[in-house]
Amino acid sequence: AMRGLATTGAALDIVGDGVERAAMEALAASLGLGTRVRWHGHLPQERLPALYARAGVVVLPSREEGLGLVAVEAMLAGTPVVGYRSGGLPDVLGGDAGILVEPGDVAGLSRAIDRVLTDHPFADTIARRGREVAHDRYSLETMGAAIRGLYDDGAIAWAARGGRPGEDQERTTLQ
Repeated sequence: AMRGLATTGAALDIVGDGVERAAMEALAASLGLGTRVRWHGHLPQERLPALYARAGVVVLPSREEGLGLVAVEAMLAGTPVVGYRSGGLPDVLGGDAGILVEPGDVAGLSRAIDRVLTDHPFADTIARRGREVAHDRYSLETMGAAIRGLYDDGAIAWAARGGRPGEDQERTTLQ
């Protein structure tokens, strides 16, 4: 997607490591992108917010993304997100909280990245909407309230079955 960008001077920060890193570095070099790609390897969690804040866009071209925690973190940081319509990303970015591209559509990915990097009012809008969505769905406060609700529901169900505070309950197993 980097080779297809119309935006000149765009650089790519890659965070993380894996068995394919050497091959990816060689590919970047063979495509003439070596000087535009910074390889950070694994970084501790506390270093990520600064990278999100510095980024013009976070790109997740993953074909098998679970929840999309990186997308949530970027959205909470107010950074626009572009990703493939796969795994959990449509749930995280759905609507107007980011840009989704069909998996494998490299040209579409390049166009989406270019739009975010060049259309600043648009980028500001999806960054703001992404932050709102991420906060509404995934902030510590929201997740804490959801977990508290699960415990409350369990306590209500336990009491409805005749449980009383301080009494030992016979353990049951679900079958």
